[in-house]
Amino acid sequence: MKFANWIGCVSCLLLIAAVFQPWIYIPSVHLTISGWHAEGTNFGKPGLVPLVLCSIMAILFLLPKVWAKLVTILYR
Repeated sequence: MKFANWIGCVSCLLLIAAVFQPWIYIPSVHLTISGWHAEGTNFGKPGLVPLVLCSIMAILFLLPKVWAKLVTILYR
């Protein structure tokens, strides 16, 4: 439990980085879809919600308050 906050922050940063990476390539229509750019589809921005939630979680992991730790337990 000593490193739980740092592991949470690193995992949030990895998920935020994954939002901007290519997720899938559809060869029939030559589309590359990522979490941020999904032009040519009706997906919108599928990585927006994980990006916002991970940003909030990373801030809460770094706060040294008891209520912040309780909130992060509820999100896990």
